[in-house]
Amino acid sequence: MNLRRLSGLARPVDTAYASNRRILGLSAAVLVAAWLIFGLHTGSWLAALGSAALAALACFLAWALARELDPDQSDAALLGAALSLPGLLAAGLPDIGALFLVLLAVRAVNRSTGLPATVLDLGLLLALGVLISLPAQPVYLAAAGVAVLLDGILAPPSRRRLITGIGAATIAAAVVIVLMPEGPRPLPDLTAVLAALALAALFIPVVLAQIGIESTADETGEPLSTKRVQAGQLLALAAALAAAFWQGGAGLTALSPLWAAMLAAAGWRLWGRVRGAGTV
Repeated sequence: MNLRRLSGLARPVDTAYASNRRILGLSAAVLVAAWLIFGLHTGSWLAALGSAALAALACFLAWALARELDPDQSDAALLGAALSLPGLLAAGLPDIGALFLVLLAVRAVNRSTGLPATVLDLGLLLALGVLISLPAQPVYLAAAGVAVLLDGILAPPSRRRLITGIGAATIAAAVVIVLMPEGPRPLPDLTAVLAALALAALFIPVVLAQIGIESTADETGEPLSTKRVQAGQLLALAAALAAAFWQGGAGLTALSPLWAAMLAAAGWRLWGRVRGAGTV
């Protein structure tokens, strides 16, 4: 079966690359360590294995998100995975579904594979947005809808994809509006909002630094579009900020590996500048 007929967003982990072997090794180490920690703490080793698998997946997703957020700094991805671990220890498990949605949304926009998202990709993205948004979290459906629209607008534009995306996003939004529980929204958690804004300020220079991207698409070998990469970065940042505004501390925890990926991208570029200045 040709995977590309089904998905333009899938990026298989090729173990021929050392960086891919490292993240698989780190994820396996997290799985074992988390299983031992959860098992000793709860005494339920089977349930602990499930929680440990989620922790390992969160670590892996931090790596995958960092690769999308700053393609030219691929070495920063492993740092993003490492930085996700303190968040897991301090705040607990994130929202794996929300992280996966953001990853798909960014890939749909930046086209790191070199291919447009298929109908199946976009359907999965919007369906996942609906599923996650039903417990009163519309932030993620909004992120999915914006990704679909940006994919149709940015070069090379596609009127058919844009019209289809608008129609599908409208239907998905209607479903969420009908099914979402009613009730007043609490005021934003000021501490969470300020923390999110501070982290966002660190990531903005990474967005501005995307000039003349050297990384190439997986399938075509062509250089990635700077505008598409920046649009994907801003989409991820907007989703993370919106989650913090909407859910407060829970929103920060839900996307903690995404924040770790953004912090890693910012820190890696800053370290590169310091190291470069030291060699002058």
